[in-house]
Amino acid sequence: MLLCVHGLTGSGEFFAPQAGGLADRFRIIRIDLRGHGDTAAKGELTVARLTADIEELVVHCDLHDAIGIGWSLGAMLLWGMLLGPERRRLAGAIVVDMSPRVANGPDWTLGLIDEELRASRPGESWEDRCRRIAQAIVADGLQHERAELIDRMAGWLATADADAVTAIGLSMMEQDFRDRLALIETPVLIAHGARSQYYAPATSIFLLDQLPSSTLTAFKQSGHTPHLEEPQRFNAVVAGFAAAIASAQNMKNRGG
Repeated sequence: MLLCVHGLTGSGEFFAPQAGGLADRFRIIRIDLRGHGDTAAKGELTVARLTADIEELVVHCDLHDAIGIGWSLGAMLLWGMLLGPERRRLAGAIVVDMSPRVANGPDWTLGLIDEELRASRPGESWEDRCRRIAQAIVADGLQHERAELIDRMAGWLATADADAVTAIGLSMMEQDFRDRLALIETPVLIAHGARSQYYAPATSIFLLDQLPSSTLTAFKQSGHTPHLEEPQRFNAVVAGFAAAIASAQNMKNRGG
């Protein structure tokens, strides 16, 4: 089973290639976070609340041995869950192009490469801002050849509630998981877009060093969304990761 958690301004649509390419092997759950896609912007709009939403979902659906796929903000929400009381419901997690701390500072330079990349600009419409974000999401230098993908993403992004995105974004900028990653025992696969305009390769190396049971896979032709930019390879990586976890569990059950 795959539990797909999208990033800020995204929606479950951002995992369409996984729903189409892996449905014959996995039950796939794609959620829309509060204020995104088809989910209303109501209640508390913070990282803590969204993490609790995911925990409540997995309990309500009685999910066990699921593989979480968290893209960007979604990765942060999975880290929160893996540090919480429902962590054992996930057999593994795939975190896609994310930093444990988004905001940079005197002691940290592995957050967003350019914190103005997503920021609103005077006089810019929400639709224009979403198109600009979509262009920044894909691999640096490949915007022209991925124009169709950018068009699709811009449309998906525009369905998000702008005020909700602002509130959740502010909460996300306050988070710092650096000192807690070492407490996550669950196997984690780190998927990094080598041409990401969001996070440098060194960010993923930091995650690899801090997460006790982790591996790293780089997608050389991807930016912030390797699951959309290199979907066939990404799906193969997901399937391989899930198979390795299942094999390890079987060995453990047999006492090997």
